[in-house]
Amino acid sequence: TYTITISAPGQPANTTAYVLNEGGSIVQVAGGIASSFATGCGECAAIDIVHDPTRGNFIVAQGNQLAIYPPTGGATPSTITASQLVTLENSGLFPNGDPYMVSVSVDAGGNYVVLDNNNNQLLKFAPGSPAGVTQIALVSSYFINPQQAGDAFVRLDSSGNYIVAMDDSNNEGTDVAVVRIAAGSAAVNCAPVSGDPSCTNISINPTTDVNTPATVGGLTLDGSGNY
Repeated sequence: TYTITISAPGQPANTTAYVLNEGGSIVQVAGGIASSFATGCGECAAIDIVHDPTRGNFIVAQGNQLAIYPPTGGATPSTITASQLVTLENSGLFPNGDPYMVSVSVDAGGNYVVLDNNNNQLLKFAPGSPAGVTQIALVSSYFINPQQAGDAFVRLDSSGNYIVAMDDSNNEGTDVAVVRIAAGSAAVNCAPVSGDPSCTNISINPTTDVNTPATVGGLTLDGSGNY
């Protein structure tokens, strides 16, 4: 256990921030003081983190698995691996191989919503449920080469819609896309043009003197619903 003092006079009172480090460790910051919350995973990926409001856990997307840390931190996380997801489903959702989970969110029912960057799709499943994995949407049309997709993140808005931000940074001529997928969607095919009506492409054209986004490094929604 260690404690680091950080000059952070702007942190609101009675709040705690959680920071995911590259090595997978999680640091909590309260009152400008940072301390260890959870140890890392060594050489594994640490791509995205989300708080599960239905259970209080913290979930880290690590590519080939999800790591689930308890609300108090400290303990070794439980995991849901890519191979477990493949075992749960039997409808051919993974034509390109095991899913690579780059982003995770949690819906109001406690289901995990995961972006599989290997098969270019948004998935949903209940942890430990025998009901298996279902596809919310396919997003492969946004990539020049779907097997070399760029970064992608998913969050849910206050209405339960899925917000996906992604880029094609692994290909020359980067494109950034933000898509709103209607709550309750199942197996819809989103596309930049003439996609399923459940998918709404959100303009990222600047309205002030700023540059158009070129890559995606994260995604969050503010209290007004802005992305």
